[in-house]
Amino acid sequence: MNVANLCHQLDGEESIKQLLDRLYQARICRDHPKREELLVRLTPDLVRQWLFSSRAATAVRLLDELPDRSLKEHVPELLERWFQLPTSVAGCSLERLAVLAPAKTAELLTDAARRLDGPQEVVRLCTVARAACKLGKAGKPAVVVMLQRYLDSSGIYRMYWDGLFVAAAALGIREAPDLVARGLVEMSNHGPAAESLLEEVYLRLAPEMPFLGMLFDIEFRCMGYRFIDIPELLHQDAPIDTLDYLADTTGTARLKQVVELLEEPQQHRRLAVFASRLAGALPTSAPIATRRLVYLFCLGSAAACWSTPRYSVDVMEFRQILEILSADLPVIPHLEQLTKELKKRCDGQHLAIVHRELAEARQYRGAVRVIELVSRVNNPRSAGPLLDCLTEECADEVAQAAIVALVRLGRKGKEYCLEHWDETDDTQRARLQDATLSFIPNSSA
Repeated sequence: MNVANLCHQLDGEESIKQLLDRLYQARICRDHPKREELLVRLTPDLVRQWLFSSRAATAVRLLDELPDRSLKEHVPELLERWFQLPTSVAGCSLERLAVLAPAKTAELLTDAARRLDGPQEVVRLCTVARAACKLGKAGKPAVVVMLQRYLDSSGIYRMYWDGLFVAAAALGIREAPDLVARGLVEMSNHGPAAESLLEEVYLRLAPEMPFLGMLFDIEFRCMGYRFIDIPELLHQDAPIDTLDYLADTTGTARLKQVVELLEEPQQHRRLAVFASRLAGALPTSAPIATRRLVYLFCLGSAAACWSTPRYSVDVMEFRQILEILSADLPVIPHLEQLTKELKKRCDGQHLAIVHRELAEARQYRGAVRVIELVSRVNNPRSAGPLLDCLTEECADEVAQAAIVALVRLGRKGKEYCLEHWDETDDTQRARLQDATLSFIPNSSA
């Protein structure tokens, strides 16, 4: 390639990157008219040029930003050329293909499960397992093939066993409890890998249920809530004292009592059945740490069976709902119901309460949920509390959520940050300047 052609290509790549940046910003800001205006510039030929180029990062960003209607005409070629795509593009494309062409994608996954071979394909196999999960029942054949081909493989293939076992559990494959039990024993010398496997299985079978994460907080981090601290998350008839007693019990001597709580689930029957079978599948020779993990998994599953089917928000005070939203838990049940109710009540006085709660919660996991509420209310008075969420003690995910909320405030949010620039610390400035949204130009420093 001569110098002129290279310069032309680099110029074209810079242009598409700028367009994708603007599309991302319009999406984050919920500026639908601006986004539609920008999408017109992504002609089918331009999409095809970059979707199948050697620039994998650009292709991945295209897949993130293109609406279904713009990607639909490229589906046949994505399916046909999937094995030749860069691994990152292949993985992202499966997420979209599973929605746009589920039947054809199911065939592709099964074909991939049969054809992919060698340690260089482990990452691609992980994406196949994840996509099979997304497809549901149609993804089962691919998972079955992978179980047959790779279950007895040693070495590098074990790197993706956890994803495969999660897929088997999510898709209801009968052998899944035995597979997870086997995986836990194999992972017993690999630090938090077994803990992560169980957490992912749990959330696949019972999305929005925080109880296993809560028990792991107490077990491994010596912090967190007991069941008596969060009665709103549980059914009014839940055996809260029994759950706390079993959580406080060391070892696994009470496993039989825990399993009995799984026999008549009020909610999440699939999780209850899986947990009961997992307890039976784990060999008695398994390490005590592994058996303790399964004990906690079963107890967290029993708690999920007694979770509240819906909050009675009409009889709950604003602060009570807000405290649930801001709880230091990885997830909370019925998040959308809580957020909508709080937004509906959030007048000026209540917004001040939200700001105080955010200040107290900004170092914890619940801060992201409170920031989402603030973003939905979208009041310029929130600019200060959001800027405070960019300090060093705030996690990256909290800071990123705060930046997005500031951007959604529009001109008022930017003006506030510029007016108070001299009052910000180095971390706040770096996070604003390094943001993908280019919220504050470097020249503002």
